[in-house]
Amino acid sequence: MQEKPCREGGSSWVLVALAEYQAQRAEVLAAIQARQQTLTFGAAALSILVAGAFHVWDNRLLAAIAFLIVIPIVSVAVLIQWAGQVIALERNGAYLGGLEKAIRGAYGAVPNPVLTWEARQSAPTGPKPDYRWHEVAAFVVFGLFAGGSVALGAYRASHHHSGLVFSVTAVMGLIVAATLVWLGAELLGIGATREAFEREFAEPSSLSAEATRVGPAR
Repeated sequence: MQEKPCREGGSSWVLVALAEYQAQRAEVLAAIQARQQTLTFGAAALSILVAGAFHVWDNRLLAAIAFLIVIPIVSVAVLIQWAGQVIALERNGAYLGGLEKAIRGAYGAVPNPVLTWEARQSAPTGPKPDYRWHEVAAFVVFGLFAGGSVALGAYRASHHHSGLVFSVTAVMGLIVAATLVWLGAELLGIGATREAFEREFAEPSSLSAEATRVGPAR
């Protein structure tokens, strides 16, 4: 690769950018693994809770609390954490795309497909799978866990304190439904979120502007 002449420090910033790119890529791989572990551990925890709730089925109070409150809350918490990891990965990807563009721009001729992964992922042209629909499976599984658990808990507790049971069921149902709608909207709008992150990293850094204003430390 032929490097273009660079002012103010020559190519030293390119070396720093390459090191940063490697570090960010490693962070992305770790984040992908953590996202999968969130679903795995969440499913395992819910399986244990469901098994325990059925084990105490004869105890109406314990079974109702487990199915009506505990299991839906755990299901919603897993989905919230998982969705946050998905959005964080989009931010990492946008930053990596900015690094790719900057490094490729520093060289006169860079052969394809070197440093084009993120650009190709977000490019509007060409057939690409829409990963949003692949990730809907998580919502289906944990949404069914939460909604089915609320219904089962309401059924188990319905013979006593019907007013209280109805109120708790309504509250938990609203919490589960609102969370699924909120997270589903975030997932469907992940493309706009990615574009917002790309614009953020394309703009001049406020930190750089502040450093320029203050000047080097003496």
